[in-house]
Amino acid sequence: MFFFSDDTVSDFNSKFPPGSRIKLSYLDSFEVNDIQVTPAAARCWKPGTEILLTSHTRSYHDQQVRTIVSSDPNTGTIALDEPIAKPVSLADHSEFAIEVASLNRRIVFDAESDANDDAIGGHVVIHHTSVGQHIEGVEIRNFGQQGRLGKYPIHFHMSSDSPDSLVKKNVVRNSNQRG
Repeated sequence: MFFFSDDTVSDFNSKFPPGSRIKLSYLDSFEVNDIQVTPAAARCWKPGTEILLTSHTRSYHDQQVRTIVSSDPNTGTIALDEPIAKPVSLADHSEFAIEVASLNRRIVFDAESDANDDAIGGHVVIHHTSVGQHIEGVEIRNFGQQGRLGKYPIHFHMSSDSPDSLVKKNVVRNSNQRG
């Protein structure tokens, strides 16, 4: 189980607003189905929420995705659909401690793959504008086009200096472009 200091909801939301991630502090067994978070976190993460446990190594292959089965806001206990293999916590190694983040967003952009190539998905491009753009709190699935320059899931193309543009608290899943 991992633990955090007992913060109030407002303290928690200021430290961990929706879409943020939390570093794993401590885990006491090799495989667990329940994790302990603050009651404030348990109120935010409901049953059905998918969470990402980031890799404890430099390889993304070691990441784990689990679904919350139940959440007790009184105790801060969250039950997961499958056990998690013991990842590295802050107690084990400060640089490789995993982070836990919610993958779900209310707005989802989900692209179909190209009929001839699974590595070709959707593409959002903002062309030639210095007007501020705001993309926040969305889930983007199967976007990006592998091997095609500039075909990223989200691409600001020749948009000049646009200090009012903001891209935050988004989730990009199953990206086909890593450029």
